[in-house]
Amino acid sequence: MEDRKWKLILEIVLEILIVSIAFIGSFLAFAYLAHEIAQHDEAAIDERVFDFFASWDADWFISMMKFFTFFGKPEFLIPFYLLMVAYFFLRKRNRYATSVLIIGTTSTGLLFVLKGLFKRDRPDLPLVENITNYSFPSGHALLTFILCSIFIYLIWQRNKKLFWKFFFSFLLLLFAFIVGVSRIILRVHYPTDVLAGFCMGFAWSILSFWLMNKMTEKKSVLSIHN
Repeated sequence: MEDRKWKLILEIVLEILIVSIAFIGSFLAFAYLAHEIAQHDEAAIDERVFDFFASWDADWFISMMKFFTFFGKPEFLIPFYLLMVAYFFLRKRNRYATSVLIIGTTSTGLLFVLKGLFKRDRPDLPLVENITNYSFPSGHALLTFILCSIFIYLIWQRNKKLFWKFFFSFLLLLFAFIVGVSRIILRVHYPTDVLAGFCMGFAWSILSFWLMNKMTEKKSVLSIHN
């Protein structure tokens, strides 16, 4: 009994340690980028990446990037989140429905706060019209990464073979990466905007899912005692 108790304590400590390192690391990476943008307006990395993609200007490639960038727009994300919430409620998976609703809402609110805080202007000569809000961080990178993280979380909750869990997780992360890169190629975001969006998306996903799990565990314990 005593060994089991210490094993449980060790598992809890390791979980908190891993979550803390992942969250703090990604948050510090975002903070560093934010500091460089706000204090120094660092553009050296941005210009190098823009130069790298400068020759990738074939019409078919730009059209493909516009296709992928659609999946990070509010016109796609809002209806998709609503469909997810409705689906889980209809399937009586209220915990998933509530989690998706909270994560989707809070991440969107976080994005607006950050954009209003840093107020970074967009790059010159964008290939997409009617972009009026601020640039830092990339909402497409942040929100798409969080949406893909939700799917990854759901995949790992299912009783599937480990290979398929890793395989689909890789595809989802690759999809989020392509959506983020599309914003650079279309010149509507600086590369540092996209990188910061990924960093904050990762940090927010880690924090959200950890808190959701803790709340679920607490409710389970209370229900047992009652």
